[in-house]
Amino acid sequence: MATSRPESPRWSPSTPPAEITLWRWAVEQLPDAVVVLPQVVMTLGRGGRAEEAEADLVIVDPSFGVTVVEVKGGTLSYDGTESVWRRREAGGRIVRDPVLQVKKARSLVRDALKAARVDTRQLALRWAVAVPDAHVEAPGEPVLDAAYLWDGRCVDGLADAYRRTCGQLDRRERAPGRQIAKAIVETLRGLAAGVRPRHDTRPFRLPIDRCFTMKGFGAVAAG
Repeated sequence: MATSRPESPRWSPSTPPAEITLWRWAVEQLPDAVVVLPQVVMTLGRGGRAEEAEADLVIVDPSFGVTVVEVKGGTLSYDGTESVWRRREAGGRIVRDPVLQVKKARSLVRDALKAARVDTRQLALRWAVAVPDAHVEAPGEPVLDAAYLWDGRCVDGLADAYRRTCGQLDRRERAPGRQIAKAIVETLRGLAAGVRPRHDTRPFRLPIDRCFTMKGFGAVAAG
């Protein structure tokens, strides 16, 4: 049984149930030495501006490395004709690309560790997309290989899915060991502790990345 930091997360009312489900599976099924970090929010300066991302789950394993996980609720599918992800619920509406989200979070995790002077030169830093509410067909490379997809079939098999994602350490990588793993946990939990909680009752703000119209949906804004 893995360890969670914090041991009993204080989930907000807006936390998607899928994130809580995946956190529970990870704690119950992963090895004892593993530390599970839920909802790691990072804000770092990049190119003269602040950049923020949230890792829904970060898994720190002294015998392997770090795995960053993006969790999506509902039933997802990849629409190859338009190169977008859709959620079957709500009429198949477009959702943010989970692969882009998790890769951005992984990049910020690496930068945060470097800023804290944690040696990441040989650190194995993997990523995965989790959809615990449903069975999902992986679209395959170059979009998402099955080795990096954790879906509803992991309810009793998350440890196996985790091992598939980790794979083997290559010659440029090495296991961090307990001391470096502890520094990673303290760094990432320290970042999360330094972020002020968001207010659900205040006006919503969305930085717009692109805006377009789609037949049957109207205007679509993505950020």
